[in-house]
Amino acid sequence: MFIPLLALVLSVVCCALVGHLSNCRQPWIALLLFCGIAMGNGAAMNGFYVSMVSLAPRYTFIVSSGGRMSAMVSQLLTPIIVSMFRAEGSLEEWRNIFYVMAAISLFSSIFYLAIGKYDVQEWALAESSHNKIQPKISMVMTEEELNKKSSEAKSQRLEGA
Repeated sequence: MFIPLLALVLSVVCCALVGHLSNCRQPWIALLLFCGIAMGNGAAMNGFYVSMVSLAPRYTFIVSSGGRMSAMVSQLLTPIIVSMFRAEGSLEEWRNIFYVMAAISLFSSIFYLAIGKYDVQEWALAESSHNKIQPKISMVMTEEELNKKSSEAKSQRLEGA
């Protein structure tokens, strides 16, 4: 829980700073801050994937599909939302965009910390064993049983030939 939190804080701080410190005279500052954003988001994603498996191990495919779908919708909506903030493309407009991105990331991190859980959910627990048919599989055969199976197989091949 500590690593994803630290990664999200790094991402939020770099996102706010890229809006505040960026200028055309020192583009390397913006490049370093964008690397910090990518590094923070990448490290935080590991916690995201682990929590999906921890919440519902039997239904990871369904939970991950829902998460990926919501991520795709947000990626599709981002250009539309950015175009609402950016009319001329000035530094002040981009600064506001990065502040909004930092605020959204900070809000979602605090929200996750407040209600997020890593425990297996009750609805994802295995069904009771009395509803299932339990197969009887014996992995160990005695030499006598092995010889008997072998002779039965030979006799079946000879009858078929």
